[in-house]
Amino acid sequence: MDAPSSCWLPRLFTCVPKRRASKRTVHEALTNNKWLEDIQGHYSVAVLSDFMDIWDLVQDVILQPEFRDIHKWSFEASGEISTKSAFEAIFHGSTYFAASKLIWGT
Repeated sequence: MDAPSSCWLPRLFTCVPKRRASKRTVHEALTNNKWLEDIQGHYSVAVLSDFMDIWDLVQDVILQPEFRDIHKWSFEASGEISTKSAFEAIFHGSTYFAASKLIWGT
């Protein structure tokens, strides 16, 4: 199955109150599908479709609490985040448009 589109987060997150979004850990949310209790409100067809995609993805997740998470920043060889690499990541994959100097300079 393909991963959901990159826009699923805003649509699905609009159905989770902010006060609830920061309360659970991933472990707590996935245990007995508690994350379902966090989704509230009226759902559009797009939200329901994204919900079903996420449901399929998280059903196969197996947490291993005995292992610590390792956070590695992929834009830096050291794996550590820096202000410079974070700024460069914003523009990763963008295209330079030479004529922009003429447009913005007028």
